[in-house]
Amino acid sequence: MPWLVSRFDPRISAAVSMLMGLLLSERLALPVGATACAWLVLAAFLVAHRDHRTVCSWTLLALALTTGLLHDDVRLPNDTGFFEGTVTSIREHRFSLCDHGLCVQVVAPREDAPYLHVGDDVLVRGHVKIPIPPRNPHDLDERQLARSLGVAAFVERPSWMRIEHHPKRLAHRVAHARGLVARRIEERVTNPPSASILIALLTGNRSSLDASIRGQFSDSGLSHVLAVSGLHIGLLALIMLAIARSLFRRLRVREEARRALSGSLSILGISLIALWMGATPSVFRAALMGLVLFGAFVRREAYSPWVAWWWALAAGVLSSPGAWKTAGFSLSFAAVAAIFLFLPTLSRLRTRPVLASIVVSAVATLGTAPLLAFHMGQVPISGAVTSPLVIPLMPPILVMGAFALVDPGPLSAWVADWLVTLLRYAALWGSHWPEWTRLSGMHVMVWPWLLLLVCAPASRRARVKKATFALVLASGVIGAWPVPPPLHYTQIDVGQGDATVIILSGTVSIVIDTGASEFAGRAVERHLRSLGQRRIDLLIHSHPHADHTGGSRYLAQAMPIVQFMDNTRAHRGDTLALGGLGRLYVLHPPKKNQLSTNEASLVLRLQVESTSLLFMGDAEQAAEHTLAGAFGPLLDVDIVKVAHHGSRSSSTIPFVTRTSPRVAVVSAGRRNPFGHPHEDVVATWRARADSVHVTATHGAFVLSDR
Repeated sequence: MPWLVSRFDPRISAAVSMLMGLLLSERLALPVGATACAWLVLAAFLVAHRDHRTVCSWTLLALALTTGLLHDDVRLPNDTGFFEGTVTSIREHRFSLCDHGLCVQVVAPREDAPYLHVGDDVLVRGHVKIPIPPRNPHDLDERQLARSLGVAAFVERPSWMRIEHHPKRLAHRVAHARGLVARRIEERVTNPPSASILIALLTGNRSSLDASIRGQFSDSGLSHVLAVSGLHIGLLALIMLAIARSLFRRLRVREEARRALSGSLSILGISLIALWMGATPSVFRAALMGLVLFGAFVRREAYSPWVAWWWALAAGVLSSPGAWKTAGFSLSFAAVAAIFLFLPTLSRLRTRPVLASIVVSAVATLGTAPLLAFHMGQVPISGAVTSPLVIPLMPPILVMGAFALVDPGPLSAWVADWLVTLLRYAALWGSHWPEWTRLSGMHVMVWPWLLLLVCAPASRRARVKKATFALVLASGVIGAWPVPPPLHYTQIDVGQGDATVIILSGTVSIVIDTGASEFAGRAVERHLRSLGQRRIDLLIHSHPHADHTGGSRYLAQAMPIVQFMDNTRAHRGDTLALGGLGRLYVLHPPKKNQLSTNEASLVLRLQVESTSLLFMGDAEQAAEHTLAGAFGPLLDVDIVKVAHHGSRSSSTIPFVTRTSPRVAVVSAGRRNPFGHPHEDVVATWRARADSVHVTATHGAFVLSDR
């Protein structure tokens, strides 16, 4: 596409590139000279290689990725709790405020969300939360989330807000029109779930979606259907192009003029759709790609969709540095890239839309599978099966939903409701697939892209080359892939509570305590799935306090539990062989005891090859005294999970001296009301252990012992 490459005099290109470099360096807080020089290099490439589209595209992409890698937004709002700015985006009960390049996201209560429009001026007071690194492996990275949203911080629990509406602003009028559409759909479609899905598809507002509906679409792998992105932009643009070309053909307009007019109308339509949907990052990427493709279509140029893909990727990274690390960004581009590999096949299937949708769904699932496994820990097969069934439903749903807005009769609304009901049942069916249909592990990271490389349309000679390359690559990946360690131990940071995950040789999973709430249970499940575990082989409750058992109800619903143990079923002297991979020894409590709940906690010693670990639960001084007298040599271990969150009621000096571990791990919540861990206890362990790890300070503790 030569029209994408600068045709200006080299000096003008250099000047423009230098200006862009200066602006970017100021916005991104990068060294001015480095960024300006990078853009000067880009200008030189654009001028010297204006006819080499591949070189230009790769150069711009490399610069965009470099900018994203170096990006570090150091500007932060003040800690007074006040922030004033203009509303730039609204999603459900959250909205973004920007003031002179500094943006924050305000999180309002769901039940009392303010009435706002994009373009309103807002002064808000609340708790300013600076994004922090994840406390546990595979937890949400708030810093990456903030960067993907283009904000520097979050304002939570707003206590006071002043809103100034500006009805004459375009963004306000568009938002008001979206509200009218939503109310019209609610009036015409009497089924509330169907109405909420139609509102999400036609306006991009998913705030009215019920949590159960979201869960069904997520579990079935159909979340992309509800997210306004390339699928919807592409469908609407193609519908407009087909209508425009048919209309101009009936008017007997010449082919050249018909092509130019229909393409121009499609470009205008894409721009209006992006404005209507709020120009979110996914909408922006899809719209930019569509503009590039339809621009080439209008100019009757030999265009490649890959050029549009590269430019959209580069523009997306430059407009939101760091967004490429997020799941939504990477998944959308991976899906489109996989589809582009099979464009020749799809071109031959133009007259067979059902078969074409099956191909699109299959290749998009393969293209995104490794990234889904990386970001989410699993890949639901149900998405690959149900997507071909629901994608053909999208054009009639969008068309009939639009007709329902203007049709005074009940037919269009009834048809739209019926089609959306089919979509809902497909998601419900997919969400109930058994656990074994959710793939995870090394193979999901390797074989999907290898299949795409081998099966993509090409000549026989090219297929042989790709097959050879794929086999060599697969062999290299499998050979270099790390073998699961004999012991993987994680003390998860669940706040004030305990939750331990142990994986033996990548096959046997043990969970000791589950934290205080469903939130902790979700953290445990997320960690297990990220390590390729689909079930809990052994769940242990050290004692029946809520801060140790609160997440178990959720885990029991989320994953199969093979065996359960607590301090009423296991007693001193019991041992448990763990599939030949290790052995668990119960050191406390005795079988018949009148001890308090804490003192009766299970104390467990785990031996895996040469590594030993001691888990103390909430045992206190009396239990420690008994253990020191009865099991002196067995207390000499490598890792100790310190008793009772580092309370002064435990960690007596005789007991600590007996253990002398490499690492003492204290599980406690940040700013907890009990003062855990006590500074004297931490000092005692530091005097005997090589190191002390406190989850309240350092987050989760991870040991992967080989």
